[in-house]
Amino acid sequence: MKDNCGFEYTDGTAASPRITNVAIASPTTIRITLDKPPAIGNERLGYAYTGTPGAPSGSTTAGSTFGNIRDSDATTALSGEQLPNWLVTFNKSVVVTP
Repeated sequence: MKDNCGFEYTDGTAASPRITNVAIASPTTIRITLDKPPAIGNERLGYAYTGTPGAPSGSTTAGSTFGNIRDSDATTALSGEQLPNWLVTFNKSVVVTP
């Protein structure tokens, strides 16, 4: 499993808060808890975004970018395997709420 389920946070300072918890709060909400209040002005949340340049892909490969968030879609492939929808990679500006 990826640290913080694949999420990363920065407020643009050298000492950005660390993510201490990632939890499903409702069917459409993921709650991310930080270890301290962030500096206001340049908050960014990323998911499956930062890796090591040139690293091969794969969930067990050091330096690769991946996350652990998917839905519970019950659709199955012709082989019978489930076909969940994985959360797409992103790096977005966010507004932090207390």
